[in-house]
Amino acid sequence: MFFKSLELKNFRNYNNLNLSFNSHINIIVGKNGQGKTNILESLYYIAYLKSHRISDDNILINEAKKNFKIKSKIKRENLLDEVKIEQTLDNRKVFFNQTEIQKKGEYLELINVILFEPTNLEILKGSPNIRREFLNDAIFQINSNYYNVLNDFNRLLKMRNEFLKSNRNDQVYLETLDKYYVEKAIIIYQMRAKYINKINEFISDIYKNIMNIENLKIEYKSFYSKIENKNDIKEALIKEMKNNYNKEKYTGITIEGPQKDDFVFLLNSKNLKEYGSQGQQRGAVISLKFAEAEIIKKYKNVIPIFLLDDVFSELDGIRKNNLLKYIESEYQVILTTTDLSKISKKLITNAQIIKIENGNII
Repeated sequence: MFFKSLELKNFRNYNNLNLSFNSHINIIVGKNGQGKTNILESLYYIAYLKSHRISDDNILINEAKKNFKIKSKIKRENLLDEVKIEQTLDNRKVFFNQTEIQKKGEYLELINVILFEPTNLEILKGSPNIRREFLNDAIFQINSNYYNVLNDFNRLLKMRNEFLKSNRNDQVYLETLDKYYVEKAIIIYQMRAKYINKINEFISDIYKNIMNIENLKIEYKSFYSKIENKNDIKEALIKEMKNNYNKEKYTGITIEGPQKDDFVFLLNSKNLKEYGSQGQQRGAVISLKFAEAEIIKKYKNVIPIFLLDDVFSELDGIRKNNLLKYIESEYQVILTTTDLSKISKKLITNAQIIKIENGNII
């Protein structure tokens, strides 16, 4: 899978942009603030229908304009697909091969993109919410049903919290709500646990190859992971919710569920967030991303696209070379840099170089 072309209109600092990419290595070079990351952001948006930097799509619209448009052609095996996205201040339309997308979950499986950026370290060091968002986005890319289940769960969670904040004392309503809440929660638990098991198929070997350090793994932290007999999860979760009810009624917040999930990086059984060096932590997150790619390759039989935002400046020479071994072979890679001297000469030899200045290709 690879991007063949990209057209932007009124997106960030681009009034009009037309780019073509080769199927292997593409290097976007320019000083800071010229629009390099904006290009990666638009490609990420094509895959996930959201920015990786902000939550308000209207901020993506070029100043003083009323909409933005993104158009791209993507090669998937023997198919050449076209995606068109039109975003106004109050509406968005997405077209895949001229057909308007109605179900976002089904679309999210179509284009597999993995992004590396300096802030990815927050997956390890940041809040549990960041790790849950990573996990959700990763599962969206391989399982369209997960998107629908998660949406249903979030709707039920909102309804339950609203009930807890109200003065209603309707036990029949609460029991019915809890029944569906628990059903969706268990599906999410199981999908997340299964995905983390998939990560652990690959992450230790990848980390060893990049960092020359063994025994990295991911550990799932959830109510589900505390239950030894998974057949008892439904009964255990219902019991826990009943035990928490008085406290929940006081706070107006549902205490137990997938919205509290987390995962940790363990290196030789020690929490890398607490005991690891900055280099070890960064290597773990990079390994996580490559494990995500291996999952897509193994379970979807698709080679994903890598977007790398100034990643090489964060690595020393040895680890940079080890990283290159992964991306030089079969992936399309679109990366940004402020300085070509930071990039391997071998990589530059086979690359398409795109120079950007003030939102223009020079």
